[in-house]
Amino acid sequence: MAHYGIVAPEFAGHLLPAGSLGTELVRRGHRVTVIASDRSKQMALDLGLSFARFPVDVDRYRKNTLLSKLADFVGAGSFVRYRTRLTIQGQDLLTRLPDTLRDLQLDGLIIDQILPAAAAVADQLDIPFVTLSASLLNNEDRVSPPVYVGWTPSTTARGLAKTRLAFAGRRWVHQPMVKLINRHRRSHGLKPWRHVDDGNSVLAQLAQSCAAFDFARSDVPANLHYVGHLSADRPQSDHGFPWDRLNGRPLIYASVGTVVNDANAAAIRTILSACVGVNAQLVIGLGAWIDGAGVGNMDLPDPRPEDAVIVGFAPQVQLIERAALVITHAGMNTTNEALGAGVPMVALPRGDDQPGVASRIRASGVGVVGSFRKSTAGELRGLIETVLNDPGFRDRARQMQTHMKAAGGVKLAADITEKALSSRQPVLREQTALPSAVAQHS
Repeated sequence: MAHYGIVAPEFAGHLLPAGSLGTELVRRGHRVTVIASDRSKQMALDLGLSFARFPVDVDRYRKNTLLSKLADFVGAGSFVRYRTRLTIQGQDLLTRLPDTLRDLQLDGLIIDQILPAAAAVADQLDIPFVTLSASLLNNEDRVSPPVYVGWTPSTTARGLAKTRLAFAGRRWVHQPMVKLINRHRRSHGLKPWRHVDDGNSVLAQLAQSCAAFDFARSDVPANLHYVGHLSADRPQSDHGFPWDRLNGRPLIYASVGTVVNDANAAAIRTILSACVGVNAQLVIGLGAWIDGAGVGNMDLPDPRPEDAVIVGFAPQVQLIERAALVITHAGMNTTNEALGAGVPMVALPRGDDQPGVASRIRASGVGVVGSFRKSTAGELRGLIETVLNDPGFRDRARQMQTHMKAAGGVKLAADITEKALSSRQPVLREQTALPSAVAQHS
């Protein structure tokens, strides 16, 4: 029996897929410990995993600097804030994670791709690790643009130049963190990185998607494996959902995530207004941010659909399996759940990797894309009716469902992880049944 560690952000979108992989490894007889902030503890325990507290105040990552406030005036505030957060987070990982890992005496690590400083610590301590891309694959590529933009690839001179410029922005965001990492690596006699992608595992990289959904790439590492949705079979409470209120009409399931802010409330009100007069029943989960406050405390629009079911928490997997349409902020987990069930989507991307997910929803024909902040109720109603009234969206979603199910899922991910961490040798695609992105797009 081996002892593996998981280093992942405290967000459910990252912890759930990593934790599901950990649960499968536990089922195979291994011990798995989640190493994260206190906010992650309950989720780790609910998944049946051990937990080791990583002593860090995650709230300070979110504090705005004067520079970020100034950058808001030109629309770049989010990039500056993310750059600041990555630098602080990287420093914390480099200084505090080594002692935690030494105490755990691990045989291997699963490291989320958005925590490259943890990979530098693994190298320092000579702990083998695999990289998990819980959101969209974020590797730099000549053709496929970075995840934070919403455009499709183009091999024209202009398209390639746009992609180069977008990745230059990504490098700028990571620059101070990479400098910190390289100082740390030099101090331990390790070769410095050229850029953040050097932090991806040389043993195996797992992408939580299927190659058919991703854009074709010009550079696909030989140890990269598209494994599909990792948390597809996770157990889920129904949170006391009122199943008896479903009335047999086509079901629309809507969720815009669990981030605490007024923007989510505005989007929820737009969705409720948009579904007035639509021949379908709306079920909407408001998210964890209303936990303890009560649904009644939210300013809901009037009129709204009389048969709408509005809950704080929803059994998302079960509802998506019954749905005719999913309205989503284009988070990777909700998108994977919809694709796994063969359900088309209306995507309202907001930030992070969501524009990239939404562009793939549109390009693959499994849904349409609106604006999280700007779509009016009337515009959103038009998008909803477009998808509901065109069976082609459902047909294409079911085709993508076939690709998702064939990707291998958590069992293939666990096979690759076990082999990579035990052998300390790269696990290549040709050694698995998983086809490459190039093959699926040819």
